[in-house]
Amino acid sequence: MNFLKNTVIFVLMTLLTACGGGGGGGGAGISQSGSATISGVASKGIIRNGTVAIYPVSATGVKASIPLATGRTDADGFYSINIGSYSGPVVVEASGVYTDEATGKDITIPASAPLHAALNYVTSGKSFSMPVTALTELAYRQAGALTPANITAANDLISYVMRIDIINTRPVAPTAAAFATASQNQKDYSLILAAISQIMATEGTTLDQTLAGLNSGLSSTATATTLNSALTTFIANGNNHTGVATVPATLLNIGTVGKKVTLQLSGSNISVLQAIAVTFTLPGGLLLRTDSSGEPLPSVYQLSSAAAAIQNIKYTARYVAASGNSPATIALTLLAPVGGFSAGDIMSIICDSAGSATSPITLSDMGFWDQNGATLSGPALNVH
Repeated sequence: MNFLKNTVIFVLMTLLTACGGGGGGGGAGISQSGSATISGVASKGIIRNGTVAIYPVSATGVKASIPLATGRTDADGFYSINIGSYSGPVVVEASGVYTDEATGKDITIPASAPLHAALNYVTSGKSFSMPVTALTELAYRQAGALTPANITAANDLISYVMRIDIINTRPVAPTAAAFATASQNQKDYSLILAAISQIMATEGTTLDQTLAGLNSGLSSTATATTLNSALTTFIANGNNHTGVATVPATLLNIGTVGKKVTLQLSGSNISVLQAIAVTFTLPGGLLLRTDSSGEPLPSVYQLSSAAAAIQNIKYTARYVAASGNSPATIALTLLAPVGGFSAGDIMSIICDSAGSATSPITLSDMGFWDQNGATLSGPALNVH
């Protein structure tokens, strides 16, 4: 507990002395005007010189027929569109020509059947990052009625299944030059999109047919097998120009659902809560994906969409693997540098199952502090 408390106090002091702290978690930033700006990359691969339209969504989850604004992507698939003073959920549509990663041929995504991406909110006076990809299209299809709750759940689900944050990660062109400066998350995103192209090439299906099949069989063993086989095939494909020669460890067993442990905050004094510390004890049979040094991969820890984008929550985590009779533990601290927390889901931890885990996940060493480092009573944590 001392390690957790000392970490919390150190980071709180850093934040309080750093010009007010804050950050752009989830891609949200401050716009210089009173309007909202949405920007990102449209990719299946890169949709160059394509058309992008942004639509408002009603309170009942229905996309409007008239867009708030339209724009175009550049040669790198990037777009940036000002949507004025609108606040609320939005749907972004993208259409145009891309070069298929698996075949090298140009394919057109028509305006009548565009790729979609949904964001659970935008706020006037801020800027938001929103990629439009085959994975955001899967989330759009999963959402059903486009309520904020459904949008958040669908985006989180596809992020979980694909082991990549589909909203807060920007894919890059599937080239060695782009991969040379890309983060691992960006590379992984682009490789998954390439695997979808490989499914199209192998099965002789259109993009819409391929996505329909992935959507209907999401999380099934058959779909996971198809995805992983396609990724392996693409890596060996002569049209693979990424420079990646083997499937990254971060993309092993994509498309599967193991165990998702979600931390939930409830109780009182949450609005003045600035920092949280807690230790997870994992039962035997639950493992975290780690790199060669034993550190969990970035995709293991996933802030909820609301926590990342609205509350700008930051975290640190220290993982200790199981050894002998000692179970694996995760010492986690969470900080809200621009204000208090909100009740609800905060973070998910993605585990792989290695056998049956019959014991529950337990929480211990819980601590709650305000911005001055004073201990708070009232907040509570649980997992589901």
